[in-house]
Amino acid sequence: MQTSSCFTTDGMAMADRLPYWNEVVSSTFIPSSVQPPRAGEFRASLHNERLGEAELTVVRASPQRVARTSALIRLSSDECLMFGFAPKARWKVSQHGRTVQVAPMQFVLYDSNYPFELEFDEDFDLHVLQLPHASLAFAGSRLSDVAGRPFDAVSGAGKLLASLIEEVRSGHTSSGVIARTSLGSVAVHLATSMVSELLELRTDEANERELRLLRVKSYIELNLANPRLDPHAIASANGMSVRTLHGLFSAEELGVSTYVTHRRLLRCKEDLGNAMHSSLSVAGIAMRWGFWNNAYFSRAFKRMFGISPRSYRIGRRP
Repeated sequence: MQTSSCFTTDGMAMADRLPYWNEVVSSTFIPSSVQPPRAGEFRASLHNERLGEAELTVVRASPQRVARTSALIRLSSDECLMFGFAPKARWKVSQHGRTVQVAPMQFVLYDSNYPFELEFDEDFDLHVLQLPHASLAFAGSRLSDVAGRPFDAVSGAGKLLASLIEEVRSGHTSSGVIARTSLGSVAVHLATSMVSELLELRTDEANERELRLLRVKSYIELNLANPRLDPHAIASANGMSVRTLHGLFSAEELGVSTYVTHRRLLRCKEDLGNAMHSSLSVAGIAMRWGFWNNAYFSRAFKRMFGISPRSYRIGRRP
């Protein structure tokens, strides 16, 4: 399955750009109608990344209005939720009878099951995290309370989700299937947490523990490259004591330090088998994921996978 795709109007005749862009938007997201607010030059590009059950799309374009009407909803059975995030632009979202102005560094959720309209009055970069509708099924009918309402990307789960999106967008993550699927799962968990925070859903002690554990694991996933990622750093960044951190992992198969090493080794294995990283040495890949002691890395890799990293890489060459 193709894991990424790119589309652009660059190089196209002006008359062909808008029809082409309408097709791209409808096939990448859901059937929608795109119109510029005024006549003149129109340009747009899109980069889409599949992350397991989630998708991340970065749109760069000139001003436009995107509408999903009741008629378009009747023509397609696509069900998805989209979290839009524009780091620098202001834009408007209308859904469920509300029109809101979305500021930079704010997320907004919109639901494909109901009509919506997005308005961009200036050139913009829009990051869209697309999730299956079932991922937020826990919210039930209250989902409409948060759809079409902006919420922070500078604190809590929103900040972590914005960081993850930036990591994927900038290409600082592994391109392997395992890594992508893992990042998609983290994105779903963070989106779930973000909506829970917004709805102020009450959780029992077990669910609260699971939510805290997911946040810690999300932080770890985003900081694997940091060689100083140890229990003290993780606990401090997540506002808890080291004892509490170890307590969160007490019922897990792996303790926190072992979990960090395990995730790093999986990322290294992905990169060693990826031709895109053939120019990097084994030591370079190890350092890329936080292993600054090559001898330790080689021993840990062989202990986990039963083969040295160098032999594994040779065996993966075509």
